[in-house]
Amino acid sequence: MLAFLVTEWRLSDIELAEVARVSPPTVGRWRNSYGIRQPRPITISKELLVRLYVDRQLTMAEVGKRVGRSKDGVRTLLTRYSIPARPPGWIVGHRRPPNPATRRLPDDQTLQRAYDEGQTTQELAATYGVHQSTIYHRLKAAGTTFRRPGPRGPRQSPRQAPR
Repeated sequence: MLAFLVTEWRLSDIELAEVARVSPPTVGRWRNSYGIRQPRPITISKELLVRLYVDRQLTMAEVGKRVGRSKDGVRTLLTRYSIPARPPGWIVGHRRPPNPATRRLPDDQTLQRAYDEGQTTQELAATYGVHQSTIYHRLKAAGTTFRRPGPRGPRQSPRQAPR
């Protein structure tokens, strides 16, 4: 029965473990004790991986369950096929991270003018959908003199503050 499930149905140790309600290492020990070799892994095409991971936006673990691979196996395939992995913790339906190919930052003079008019690097980053450090590095490369961080406007010393 075990040989049939492994060779004919090509069930993975994980799938067999779920059916038998045991751990995958137990299934592996059973296979080894009966001399049953696990068949070569099914090759997964780039098209299938793109359809599941990119188009349907399944997680690596979900893709792995569907194709009989582990999450790390799916990550290896993504790397091999040059498919960019989503950031850890990324939730389907939330705002997608900015795509560098479609992100349009203004020229350095426009950034510098906006900064000189009083916008902060954080405000500029939110406006253009990039990280604050990206704005900071662009302004630094353009030779911008940075303001002191902190609240804007006149500061009062602790002695001058009303009690």
